This record gives sequence, structure tokens and C-alpha cells, in this order.
Amino acid sequence: MIPTPVDNFGPNVAAIVELRPMLEISAAFVATGVMSYSGADGAIEGAVQRHAMAPGYGAVMVVTGFILPPLTAGALYATGAFAGQPELAQAGVVAAQALAVTMGATVLLKWVTGRPFPLNGYARDDSARLGHPEFAREWEPFKLRQGIGAWPSGHTSVSVSVAAALTAYFPDNRWLPWVAYPVAASIAAGMLVGEHHWGSDIVAGALFGHAIGDAMGRQMRSGTNTTAARRFMFAPLAGAEWGISVIGAID
Repeated sequence: MIPTPVDNFGPNVAAIVELRPMLEISAAFVATGVMSYSGADGAIEGAVQRHAMAPGYGAVMVVTGFILPPLTAGALYATGAFAGQPELAQAGVVAAQALAVTMGATVLLKWVTGRPFPLNGYARDDSARLGHPEFAREWEPFKLRQGIGAWPSGHTSVSVSVAAALTAYFPDNRWLPWVAYPVAASIAAGMLVGEHHWGSDIVAGALFGHAIGDAMGRQMRSGTNTTAARRFMFAPLAGAEWGISVIGAID
């Protein structure tokens, strides 16, 4: 039977709050604090822009990052559905779910943190833009000064999330991570070269994306529906004592 796009969604999302993904998410916050306030973000930005040799690369990766992740998820699902291959369709489902959850979390974090982008109002051809490493330490929560905010990188988080979800869903496929992760890394690099993001935006995006995609891919692969495995019935108590009784079992 071909799965629907919402199959196992609840358990897949619940898997994100387990220890392993939560450690990665915590690392994203720690790495951002260190890179932002130590001056590493400003130093990386200046070094990359002074030595970047492919000015159009960032623009190409912006477009690629918008198109490739949803195209990959959709193509897997459509191919599996039309070819009658439930496993392939399910891979498309978990890739799409990971993409949606990652994008939702990323947009929320961008709005909450309100970090300005590296250009911060400067023209791309203005050399003075590289003389302000202090911009990397600016955070304006809930203030939409330049769109929805820079942190974390959405292109990075979504592309890594889809790569991680598929890698975790197909653990025996040896070549998949050697293709999926370099593609995601290429998109992430374009965000830095094109001055679309600070280095810590990209590191955080990669950690968030991997945490979500890997957790959801593993859960979908396991086929464990944690909510269905718990069969409970809640019954009211009345009479001598008032309350609620819980009757059931955990498989």
C-alpha cells in the first residue's frame, strides 16, 4: 500500500525530542554563541569575501536550495507511487515531512532571534561592508528589519535535513550519504560565498537540519508508531471516590 504524506507524522516528530537530536540542537546554540561573540563570524566573513573567486556561485546555490529539496522529496514519492514501490514512496514522505518541520522551525527561529544579514544594509559592491565584524553580534528579537532574519540558514537546514532523512531511512545504502551530504554542503557554501549568511548561521542550520532529518528518517525506517503501541482507556470514577482511572497496556 502506498503511504500518504502524513503517515507516521506524529511519531516522526516526537523522535526529535530524544537525546541524540536534542544534543545536536543544543550544539547549534552553543556554536552560534561562540562564533558570534568571539569574532569568528566576522573573521570568516571577511576572509571568504576577500578571497572568493566565484561571485555567481552564491546566486546559483540560492536557486538550487529553493528547488532541489522539495523536488527530491516529490520525485521520490511520485516515482514510488506510480511504480508501486511503497518503500520509495515512503522515502519521499519522510523527506517531505523533514523538510516541512525543518522549515517551520527555521522560520520561527529567524523571527524570534531577528539576526541581521551580513550585508546589513550595505551594497554588495561596497568594500566598507567588510569593516563591521560587530554586525555578527547584533540580535534584534522579533524585529523584522531585513526580512525575517538570518539565523539559522534555511537553505542549509532544509538541504541537510532532507539529506539526513534519506540517509537514515536507507541505512544500508552506502553511496547515498556520499552524494546527499556534499550536495547539501555545496548549497551551504553558496550561502557563505554569496554573503547571504554568517558562518554560524550555516553551522546552526546544518545541526538543526541533521537533528530533525536524522531523527525522522530513523523513526520512519523503524516503522514504530509509538502512539499506537500504547493502548489506554480513561474512565471516570464516581461514588465513594472521584477521579479518573487509566486502564491499558504498553506493548
